[in-house]
Amino acid sequence: MAENQQTIDMTRMACDAYHMSDAKMATTISLMSAASLKHLRATYEDEEDRSQLDAILPLFENIMPEISARLFARDGITLRRPRLSTLEGFTGMDLREAFIEAFQSEAFRKYLNILFEDRLLRSDLRHSDLITSPVVNGNIVAIALDRLEPPLSDEPDRLARIVKITGSILGLECEDGIWRPEFTAHHHEGATLTLVSDQVSDMVEGDDDLDAMDDFDLDEQDEDCGDMVETSGRQFEMAT
Repeated sequence: MAENQQTIDMTRMACDAYHMSDAKMATTISLMSAASLKHLRATYEDEEDRSQLDAILPLFENIMPEISARLFARDGITLRRPRLSTLEGFTGMDLREAFIEAFQSEAFRKYLNILFEDRLLRSDLRHSDLITSPVVNGNIVAIALDRLEPPLSDEPDRLARIVKITGSILGLECEDGIWRPEFTAHHHEGATLTLVSDQVSDMVEGDDDLDAMDDFDLDEQDEDCGDMVETSGRQFEMAT
């Protein structure tokens, strides 16, 4: 049951992060990137793993630190960027796309499986675990990107589309494609439940699944959302 509790704890942390100041959220993401970088290097320390390491490094070395720097800047704090950073000149949309590309890459998917298996061996939750939280459950980096550069409502990117589809399934208004804490609880047959993704792979759907999402009609509300939700995740009663 450790996985269930860890996932619920991560979702609660995402809810807390949603209400954080820019500087506090930036600090959290800085801690996440530093812890994740340490774990990544320890995981791929052999020379034969170099290509896998190099494919994932930009997420923790450049993308997440750049997000932190921009959040700090909103609170009037100047953060020194990584020496080799090439993202300072990126637009907000460019930064979103860079994160999505890294987040949904084949190399990162493989690393997620390692993170997931490592997490199952213990009961505690670490900063390096937080990147594994599915977008629909609340991913702190995705929340930060929504704050820095909200997705285009008429041309939602893949993160926003996943959120909009989930909102449609849960019967929540989400035309902007931005995750909010209301996504973690909904009423089903009189009980308050929290939706928890069934597999870590739910966060990084394959291209075929994402292409199918492109064709999903957000205007068509399923009459029985409960059945759809049960096929996509486990439901747990929220602790009160």
